[in-house]
Amino acid sequence: NQPYFSAASVRWGERGTPDQTRPTESEITQAKLAAAPNGFIAYITCSTDNSAGQATVDEMQALATQYGIGLRVFDAQRDVYILVTQMQFARAAGARALIVCSLNANLIDAAIREAAEAGLPIVAFSSVPIPGAVTVINDNEQTGRVLGEAAARYALTYYPNPADLTAIVMNDGGSDIMAMRARGLIEGLLDGAELAALSI
Repeated sequence: NQPYFSAASVRWGERGTPDQTRPTESEITQAKLAAAPNGFIAYITCSTDNSAGQATVDEMQALATQYGIGLRVFDAQRDVYILVTQMQFARAAGARALIVCSLNANLIDAAIREAAEAGLPIVAFSSVPIPGAVTVINDNEQTGRVLGEAAARYALTYYPNPADLTAIVMNDGGSDIMAMRARGLIEGLLDGAELAALSI
């Protein structure tokens, strides 16, 4: 019943950047010791029914293999209640840490708190900070802008008259995430002077 990591090692409220997330050798060793002999990191993914979700799973499995740490993947099938159940199942099966796609930060709050109080390190992908977890927040507008800038570079490189092109931006009208990405994508497309008059 002892926590796997001491509360003193948790830096509450600290903010970081992606370049700070690469683990050191001592952190990898500590994680291996915490997972030994039969423990594992549980990744509860939102879903694996799309290429982006599967690519994330593949990358995590490759890193776990590289670091020599067990990883088990649980598919929440886009259902927050399945996700919460899988968090409980993973803990009962011996998970020593959780990586969670939040789906709904409010609905998983109690499950996150229980796991944190049991001493499990938790990483959550979410659009808002989740108390008790290291929260990975994606800037969706910036993600869209990067995609738009890439499309603009492509147009400027491969088309003789890029300003004459029409860009069609497809968007899921019911998704705030996709709306933010679309807004950023359009901004990224129009950033270059040559495409400032591009028809969207």
